[in-house]
Amino acid sequence: MLGSKRKSIEIEPAPHATIDDFSSEIIAIVLGFLTWQDALQARTCNKKWVEASKVAIIAPSEYIIGRHMMYERPVRRFGALYMMSNVLPGLTQIDLLDFDYPSRYNYGEDPDGEEEVIPLRYGVHDIQIISRFAKLRCLSLCDVSLNGRYPCLFNLPLLQKLHINDNGYKYSRGWDGLTKTKVKWDLELLAGLPHLKDLFVQGTKLSGNIKSLRILFHTLETVKLNARDVVGDLMELADFPWSNGPRRYECER
Repeated sequence: MLGSKRKSIEIEPAPHATIDDFSSEIIAIVLGFLTWQDALQARTCNKKWVEASKVAIIAPSEYIIGRHMMYERPVRRFGALYMMSNVLPGLTQIDLLDFDYPSRYNYGEDPDGEEEVIPLRYGVHDIQIISRFAKLRCLSLCDVSLNGRYPCLFNLPLLQKLHINDNGYKYSRGWDGLTKTKVKWDLELLAGLPHLKDLFVQGTKLSGNIKSLRILFHTLETVKLNARDVVGDLMELADFPWSNGPRRYECER
């Protein structure tokens, strides 16, 4: 009716969403845009962020373990890698350097010579810890004293970049002069790295047939190998696709 009063309806404002309302899945995505340094700080917000950090895939950023006489930046102790495997197992880039004598990495399978006994206060570091980082995309080993076979280095299904390099800068153990990295492996182990794009290997004991690279037919873009003990013809790689841009193959014999 005309002249009748309308009843007023009060609408309560919607509560403002806060960062605490994010689900663990959203928080994990947010952490994935951060470097490992920032993600390590952000995870301390509350328990939900702590749990999300354990499934987050962290953006690639240098995480260096070890010590190198030619490397000036500060580096971390090996124990820090154990800590990271628990709090940020989604780390995607790790750079391993050597340690000051007598600390060293453990010997692998089928090593050359007998394993040197190291005092407990210095410690032998188990490189098997790398297998805890299932989301790893980039792995670099520079002048690292390894001896034998290490299957854990070739069982990283998401790895895209593998560099194993020995420049001969470090001093050896004992009285042997300069020591070269002695990682023993066969090209067939590349089957454990199905997404590998960049392969650089120098100073290792590499064997196998060059055609084993064909298992990376659709992914491999750059490869440089010490291939003195590798058999086969480089023409085995002649039909590799070029759709993703120029590629480079170098095999030193």
